[in-house]
Parts: sequence; structure tokens; C-alpha cells
Amino acid sequence: HHRGDKARTARAGELLAAVEVGRAVVYAATRKRVVEVAKALKQQGLAVAHYHAGRTDGARTKAQADFETGKARVMVATTAFGMGIDQPDVRLVLHVQAPATLEAYAQQAGRAGRDGAPASCVLLYSPGDKRTHARIRGSSATQGQVEGWNSLADYIYGVGCRQVHLAAHFGEESTPCGTCDSCTRPEQVAEIVEQARRAARQRQGEQRAKRAEEDAVALSCAQEDSVLA
Repeated sequence: HHRGDKARTARAGELLAAVEVGRAVVYAATRKRVVEVAKALKQQGLAVAHYHAGRTDGARTKAQADFETGKARVMVATTAFGMGIDQPDVRLVLHVQAPATLEAYAQQAGRAGRDGAPASCVLLYSPGDKRTHARIRGSSATQGQVEGWNSLADYIYGVGCRQVHLAAHFGEESTPCGTCDSCTRPEQVAEIVEQARRAARQRQGEQRAKRAEEDAVALSCAQEDSVLA
């Protein structure tokens, strides 16, 4: 759980710098964030390509080619880049923004370590991601989209084994993996999640108070208008 894009970009740089061999894929929810993160990582000296649907065909083709040949060991992308990933040595799948659903996260995370060697999947979450995806879904959001996001939120704020949680979501059974953050650092994860929950409750309270204040002002203005009329 991180507050703000700047902190997540900095953490992404740290995690990617530790990847000594193989490739890494960094996912962001918006084209703007893809460009921002790619630029920041390049400034750190990393070999980075970036990919989103708004780029020209030529730019996307070059970015994918650079990643496939190893010229760029890091690909920063939206979900537009994914189906063509068939690189066995992806050592890290990193989300600098939460994806839209738990199903999307599971699919993207599954692109790590296809060669059977150790790999990591890291999701850097910020409360702003909820607003971002609500804006992306818009007023015509389907029930499935909303439920998919809620399932991801349950995963993010969970304190049990990540693998067990994912397996249960897809109707399967699994034993604790022993390698995820919840398995290796249960007390730390529980503390961080509780802090995040408290912060979320505080923000919700502040938002309710602000809305109540705005409603009171609107009512006062309406009353004044009726008197003046």
C-alpha cells in the first residue's frame, strides 16, 4: 500500500534495479502513467520500452521488438500489451497502478516465470486507483466490472496467503504457498493492511462530512432564493 504516484515510481525503480537477469513488465492503468513511469525509469538508467494503444503502429512494433530482443529489458505498458507476451524469462511483473479486476491481475501476473525459474509479482496500490478505475468504467459500468474491482480490493486488503485467495476466487483449492508477503511477513502485512483500512475509513469520513457541508450550503442558498422570490 503506497500513497501517491511518486512513491510508487520510486519503489518501482528499486525493484527493477534488483532484477539482474531476464525481463520485467510494468503495468499501469492509463496511457499517461505509462509515459510518466517509462520516462522516470529511463532517467534511472534502465533500458525501457513503453507500449499503449495510443501509439502509432510503428512505435508499438518497435517497442515490442526491443523487448523481445532484449534491447529493452523493461516494458512499461497498459493492458494493450499482453496477449503477445511469450517470453519465458520474465522475472518480475510489477503493477504501478492496480488493474481493473482480480481476473486481470491473475492473467498479467501469470506472465512471470514461465521458464520455471523464480519470479516475482508485485502490486503497488494507492487509494487513488479506486477513483481512476471508477472514472475509466464511467456511468455505464457493468455488474461484472464492479464485482471484478471489489474482488481485487478484497485481495489487496487481505491478510491471508495470496495464492490461496486467488485459487479460492477461481473455485479451486490450494495450500499456503509459503513465499508471498502474507506467508513470509504475516505480522507486517496485517499491520500495514490495518493502517490502510484506518486511513480509508478516515478519508471516507472526511468525504461524507464535506458532502454534508456542501448539501447544507446548497440548502441554505435554496432557502434564500425562496425568500427573495
